[in-house]
Amino acid sequence: MGYCCMPYRVDFKQLRRLRGSRDAALLDRVAALAAEYGVEGDDEDEDHDGDSAGGKDPEYDALRRFLNGLPPDPATLEAHGSVMGWVCALCAGPIKDGYRPLEWITAAAKKAEGPDWRTSQRDLIDRLKADMVAEHFRDVESALQHYGAADRVPVRQLFESGYPASPPTPRETYTSVGYLSAEAARAAHDALKVPQWKDLTTEVKKTLSMLDRVMKAAVARGHGVRGEVSYLTVALMADTLDVPRVEALRGSRNEAFLERLLFFSAPANQSAYTEKVHALTDEQFVAWKRKHYPDEPEKEEAAPDLPPVPRAAWEILHRKRLDADRAHLYVAALQLICIAIGAELDNAEVAPADPEHFDAVDAALETAGLTRKISLNKLVFGGPPIAIPRTDDFPAIGYLAPATVKGARGLIAKHDWSAQPSEVQGTLRLVNTWIDEAASRGEGLVCIYQ
Repeated sequence: MGYCCMPYRVDFKQLRRLRGSRDAALLDRVAALAAEYGVEGDDEDEDHDGDSAGGKDPEYDALRRFLNGLPPDPATLEAHGSVMGWVCALCAGPIKDGYRPLEWITAAAKKAEGPDWRTSQRDLIDRLKADMVAEHFRDVESALQHYGAADRVPVRQLFESGYPASPPTPRETYTSVGYLSAEAARAAHDALKVPQWKDLTTEVKKTLSMLDRVMKAAVARGHGVRGEVSYLTVALMADTLDVPRVEALRGSRNEAFLERLLFFSAPANQSAYTEKVHALTDEQFVAWKRKHYPDEPEKEEAAPDLPPVPRAAWEILHRKRLDADRAHLYVAALQLICIAIGAELDNAEVAPADPEHFDAVDAALETAGLTRKISLNKLVFGGPPIAIPRTDDFPAIGYLAPATVKGARGLIAKHDWSAQPSEVQGTLRLVNTWIDEAASRGEGLVCIYQ
């Protein structure tokens, strides 16, 4: 049996007040639901102290090591990679049209799946995507070579060289990253000043045009460029990157930046981290945060003797710092919390559901110009709606805030989806009912994928 998408409509005002609320009645309700549903979970933290085996949060420890100028711990290189992604995001500047979907690869992968994606071999489909992206890069490099620009526009370096100020990190399953310095971006910008690209395929031209836009923006800002390949959505992404700032942060012991990154990396804070906030200096950010998010004193106390999932709920309700090693338990606890304060929704069309199906639904939404307002991938994989650690794989969690749900209401129903496959039409109808039901109550949506 495959993974299922479990949707809930939830009062987000109540949901976002939970962290540190010490709500005993809600904890009792969660414990009762855990018993009713037979949710037990597993937990290696037998002393219930809320710390991982080493007593550390791997990502927090990796960030501390980076800011203190220490090399990454070889045992937690994946955590270091996550931290470097956040560091670069805080040192980056978004640009218009820095996103390039590779639709023909998505179409080929969908065709290779056959009529029933539930029986397709995921590893073979993933390999097909990776091979086709690599082939596209070769085509782009060949075009650049033809125009004598290949040595000044290092495509692989931009999308596959890793992070600045960092040793190589383990490659993530569905992502590769890279960057160019400001000098390299200027050289690439000059090399891309070709009056007219001739005798090239449309797809190669589109990628070269994207690279030209990115380099132009980087030169205007005096920045470098960071690039990313998403093999899940099959797309190229790029924005400008202040590489010297990334390099200067290593060993800086910059407590203001530490506070900034911890705030930024919490999914519940994403909507508050606007472009205006992004433009603040680290010191200005700390003053802004002190004003809008005053810290409450930490009240650490021993966790009660509860089964793993209810105890995870207790920690959500009582503790400021949560253990990343038990992220799956926090998601399970949050699922029960959503049931306790919200309502389960119909999931007939997405039980089970494959990630490729979500891609197909988002592709249909893209054809209607709706993905800025409605994205099934964001709803399923976008991260938790409150500040709990993210899981590395499953269960996945995502959400749409009430304002997003309100803005999306009725949009799906306005379009004709008859050209889409029947399974996509069915899911679109289902998502429309979720949005309508949540919007009618001023609520948001939370989805668990497990």
